[in-house]
Amino acid sequence: MKKRPIVSALLAAVLLTSSWSPAAFAATIPAAAPQPVVQQVSISNLDQAKDAIHQALSNMSESVQLGQYGLTEQEFSDLYDAILREDPWLFYVEGCTFHVNRSGIVVDMIPRNTYDPATVQTMREELTQSMQAALSCIDPNMTATEKVVQVHNYLALTCAYDYENYQTDTIPRSSYTAYGALVSRRAVCQGYSLAFELLMQQLGIPCAIVESDPMNHAWNAVQLDGTWYHVDVTWDDSAPDRPGRYSVDMLLTSDMKAGNNQNQHRNWEHMPSPAYSTILDNMDWRQFISQMETKYRSNTALTVDTSSYTCKKGSTYVFKVNASPNQIVVARPVDSNVARVKLLRAETDGSYYFQLEGLQQGNTEIEIIAESGRSTRFPLTVQGDLYQSDTTGQLTLNPGQTYYFKLTYNGSGPLVLPYVSSGNGIVGVKLAKTSGNYAIYAVTAAATANASGTQTYIYATPNGGTPVPQFSVRVA
Repeated sequence: MKKRPIVSALLAAVLLTSSWSPAAFAATIPAAAPQPVVQQVSISNLDQAKDAIHQALSNMSESVQLGQYGLTEQEFSDLYDAILREDPWLFYVEGCTFHVNRSGIVVDMIPRNTYDPATVQTMREELTQSMQAALSCIDPNMTATEKVVQVHNYLALTCAYDYENYQTDTIPRSSYTAYGALVSRRAVCQGYSLAFELLMQQLGIPCAIVESDPMNHAWNAVQLDGTWYHVDVTWDDSAPDRPGRYSVDMLLTSDMKAGNNQNQHRNWEHMPSPAYSTILDNMDWRQFISQMETKYRSNTALTVDTSSYTCKKGSTYVFKVNASPNQIVVARPVDSNVARVKLLRAETDGSYYFQLEGLQQGNTEIEIIAESGRSTRFPLTVQGDLYQSDTTGQLTLNPGQTYYFKLTYNGSGPLVLPYVSSGNGIVGVKLAKTSGNYAIYAVTAAATANASGTQTYIYATPNGGTPVPQFSVRVA
């Protein structure tokens, strides 16, 4: 299978027989617990419990009391699952622990998050920015159907299926989220589905996430004029990724077409209502999209403000692309090992601002592809490290000891300081002096009992770039 499930990688209950991974959920029950006798919870209590769980996850609360709602384990897990399916902004939730009393009632929940609150706030801002860039491709005069088609095409063109990590079973958590699909632009089916749902929510179009355990897969259901249809962007994107290419096989289909010999979708759940209508099954979507081009594009021009660029490894550069308004534009390196590109923002006048970052020494091209089919590219050369440390490997410090290291700036022009930090609070880093094209930093191990035996890395983060490890520090 080239698809991955929405739930199994992130949501789990050790004590429940489900497709969820056992890593994210845990429950504690007293050892001598008698056989529980639990009455059904009222709809009102379920709604209140769902609100309480949702609020705790949204606020990154340390815990939330749930005993007053009388939830069984199954009711709790159903609510928890539904919340993560319905809220794409909870991309940071890793799992939770819940406790059950002797009567089989869930009494509390302790959330577990992948990132700290400061990181989550930054990621929320990045997701908001990427979401707005996606919505800039929507003309306000578009019909609901046209908006669905445009969002489908946007995700298929701008997001790549995380095929390499899928093959090696090393998919990062971000690829299962809307953040992965819209910001990192690499995702599996859960990320595609949550990103599509997020954009539909912003457009006011009813949308849900549909799952199939036998397929190990998830996709979307969307409602147009009171009728539900299937939309599977993952299915319509290619894996491995082929820039500028996508299909429309699973765009606004009925149950019948979704389950035919070509699409083979089966045994799904969480569909709000059966997709009986076949009125769009024989739609010529390519012609429909071509007509949208004529209707909403004043021209199909595509220009970039850069003819070629040379940078250092770790440095970033912003380039501008001009296209017709509301057009989907993709920019990516031909060799993703040499550089990466992300969309910073899109303006209503058709201006797109992309940031490239040099990842390793080498040569590649930055390819820009427009929805109209036009494309252009410019050559990129990435040279050696932007910053070079005089210390490498592992450094051992005693508690309270300070060590000084030199960081040389290899870029052009005056010294530009990176953000230098350690991976934990046991080791502190402080700028000591600057001179010419280098800076001296002081690394100090904490003089506390719990510092001994810890290890971390010293990172130098270029402005707008990715943290680059310089050397490791072990506290003796």
